[in-house]
Amino acid sequence: MKNGMGRRRIAAFCLILIALLAVVFFVKCTADKTEESQLTVGCGDDLAGVLFSTLIENTGNHIVDFSGVDFVGLGDCCGSNAQFALSTGDIDVAFLCPDAAADILSSGEYVDYGAVIYDGNVLVTRPDSPKQPSIIGYMNQRDEQLALLGETYDTDCVELQPMFPSGLPYALENKAVDAIVLDALAALRLRYPVQPLSDGVVTTSLIVKKELTEDERLMELIHQYEIFIDSLSDDDMLGKLLCRYLETDSQEEVLDYWKTMNVQFGSLTTATK
Repeated sequence: MKNGMGRRRIAAFCLILIALLAVVFFVKCTADKTEESQLTVGCGDDLAGVLFSTLIENTGNHIVDFSGVDFVGLGDCCGSNAQFALSTGDIDVAFLCPDAAADILSSGEYVDYGAVIYDGNVLVTRPDSPKQPSIIGYMNQRDEQLALLGETYDTDCVELQPMFPSGLPYALENKAVDAIVLDALAALRLRYPVQPLSDGVVTTSLIVKKELTEDERLMELIHQYEIFIDSLSDDDMLGKLLCRYLETDSQEEVLDYWKTMNVQFGSLTTATK
């Protein structure tokens, strides 16, 4: 009798163990599947980042299913936090400036999928800034901004000062510098006198993991991006987007200011992979 009861207990224990293992296996498979379904996209807090986040907001809930896209804010894409996030390899797709793009491409694991923003770096001054600036601030670790300034100004006469991006507007307003280089969207918020620094120069590129260049999720993301960017060729659509970002109704004024910067959007469908 005791042996029978013991065998039944052992059998019951085995059944419970098998059930637990099945649950663990199911949870793991489900987690793996969920993880695999996520396309992690990294964006800075610049024009490209706002465009992408707006695209997700506009299409994610009622037109296109972007539930498989995970958005990661990088802040300054050349900052230490962004560099760490990019170095881990967990970012599948990223909108990056030329300097950050060069760093991640050097790993050999990513490819440049194409330019999304041209001429997004602009020079901003105060209304009372001298016509010939003595000190110009630019974003630290941005060699492309330093190069643009070097092509425009005689560095023997003008001091070019690298600064944290968040400190640039403060330095300009407090007359620590005569001019600063900003992302066009940040300049739009500041609304000071502005002028283009380049013509046809890439400001932001789409960087993609090599194994994902033909991924269906990426293809759909690019397809929707192209539709969205094409819609911004309409002044009314562009004006609404900019005014929503600035939380203002002055659409005509905002558009007039925007057009002085000569920022251009790139087409990824014509890019060479």
